[in-house]
Amino acid sequence: MAPDPNRSRTTRRRCRWWLAAILAIIPAAIIFSWVRPMVGWSVVAGAMGRQDTLHGSGRVYLRDNSEWDCALWAKVEGPGRTIPNTMVRPVRLPAGQTAVPERPEPMLMALGQAMDVCGEEGIITRLLASGHSRARGRRTEWHGKPAIMVEMQSPASLRRAASGYPDAWRFVVDPKSKLVLAVSMLVKEGGEDVPRGRCEYEYNAPLPKGFREQ
Repeated sequence: MAPDPNRSRTTRRRCRWWLAAILAIIPAAIIFSWVRPMVGWSVVAGAMGRQDTLHGSGRVYLRDNSEWDCALWAKVEGPGRTIPNTMVRPVRLPAGQTAVPERPEPMLMALGQAMDVCGEEGIITRLLASGHSRARGRRTEWHGKPAIMVEMQSPASLRRAASGYPDAWRFVVDPKSKLVLAVSMLVKEGGEDVPRGRCEYEYNAPLPKGFREQ
């Protein structure tokens, strides 16, 4: 039985269509991967764990309209292991309040501790432990240099663990060194993620006098 020439032409057209579709998808995938790069938290944890020290300069904004400066110093002992010292001081107290309360609000304590992102209780360590190994980011700039921003929710187990713990995070990651440059910490209020804390980081600065190795 002789082959049907019309069927052969139809098959060839279908093959050419599929080949054209595949060739069109490949550049789009490459562009998407560049614009929305994947960040591996194990790579970030490894990069931060190779540093000597971590210094975070942050600020916390509480619901009572008070503002607090937060300073984090940590001796880095490896991925997921730090010895942190956190200090806070008021920048603005609530209206009518002149004295610093004897007992800090739980949210202030939770956000101050959360700034140690690469420590044993840090968000990156917790993400890896809970099976969140990577996240999609987007390219941006930080202080005029290329950076990757990752926006993500905290695992539900962490949100339940402590009052005031961030519900969501915005990470700024250096695309070359894989170090975290800054974080913003958000708390769910009225169905929206409200910024309640932010912190910027530098690495390998000398620890201050009086640093306590707990």
